[in-house]
Amino acid sequence: MRLIERIARIGVRPEDPPDLRIRKGTLSLTAISITVLATAWVLMYFALGRPLSAAIPFTYQVASIASLWWFARTGRYDTFRVTQIVLMLLLPVLLQWSLGGFQNGSAVMLWAFVAPVGALVFGGPRAAIATFGVFIALTVISGLIDPVLAANAEPVPEVVRRAMFVLDVLGVAFVTFLVLIYFVRERQAAQDALDEAHQALQVEQDRSEALLANMLPASVASRLKSGERVADAYDWATVLFVDLVDSTPLAGRLSPSRLVELLDRVFSALDDVAREHGLTKIKTGGDSWMAVAGVPDPRPDHAQAAADVAMHAGEVVAAAAAELGETLQVRVGMHSGPVVAGVIGTRTYAFDIWGQTVAIASRMESTGLPGRIQVSLATAQLLMPTHLLRMRGTLDIKGVGEMAVWLLEGRR
Repeated sequence: MRLIERIARIGVRPEDPPDLRIRKGTLSLTAISITVLATAWVLMYFALGRPLSAAIPFTYQVASIASLWWFARTGRYDTFRVTQIVLMLLLPVLLQWSLGGFQNGSAVMLWAFVAPVGALVFGGPRAAIATFGVFIALTVISGLIDPVLAANAEPVPEVVRRAMFVLDVLGVAFVTFLVLIYFVRERQAAQDALDEAHQALQVEQDRSEALLANMLPASVASRLKSGERVADAYDWATVLFVDLVDSTPLAGRLSPSRLVELLDRVFSALDDVAREHGLTKIKTGGDSWMAVAGVPDPRPDHAQAAADVAMHAGEVVAAAAAELGETLQVRVGMHSGPVVAGVIGTRTYAFDIWGQTVAIASRMESTGLPGRIQVSLATAQLLMPTHLLRMRGTLDIKGVGEMAVWLLEGRR
């Protein structure tokens, strides 16, 4: 097997694609096999006193070795392939003619059939059809001139003819089978390797898509994978900010690993609540968590959905912190209005929203009260049919001015 592998690497270059490597290896193996087997025909014809007939397989041996040497040095497959097919096709026919036709030559031109079979493996159907056409033409010509060849030839002993016929049939069958079995085996090995690579690629693709699904809303991820640039304007959405109260002293008291574990549990709990109520989590920043309702999938009850998450935020954060023996309280702010949403980044994607609505929602949180949910007038008007609200008063909101603000008490 090691010798076969070394033969198969003759003329192969690192940049060759797998299919070309297989074709090169199959042709090299075929040429060397016929070159070795031709020795028996050379010796036998010399022993029979037929130097001209012996010279024909010897010519193939010399030409084949020379072409193999040239192929190993240059890697030029097309020239090597054409040379071998021509030699395999013509020399057996000439050998049969030199011996005196089909009977005296033991139908040695059967070896020429290796040429169209090889052309199919080495070059493809078009080359094989052309080569097979030439083989048929040579066979017909040989049949037509066979009486003339037989009449002018010295007879070959019967026992020798019979032995040569057996050798010709076995030789052709052996080489044909060797070519096909090697080619099919290598193609199957290449296909198996390709299947394994495809499976590994599929696993990585599934991981990437799962990661993308965690980073982006499903509809946004789908558009992004199709090559679309995601940038949309929404007339109505409700933005929600949740901030952890007094988290700075907590950060100074806890170890880094303990702090990260606490924040992970708290924000993961908020993520779960947001997913349950159909909100899109936008991002976390330090001790702040941000989500939006009505983006990227518009919904008429965006304010109600955001309010449901806001009312659950305090208890889920407290419960997550209690699992680690800590106490946490939240401050929540909400505002409703138009936003612009889109995906930014080329290597690390981020789905984000922009606009004054976002800024006011942030102000609703930062000016709010610990443990309470503060909302703007726009949000309060949307929630009044379904929720209980209490007016807190007016606040000076940076960048906006005086605004009436409300505290969300619960559902009606």
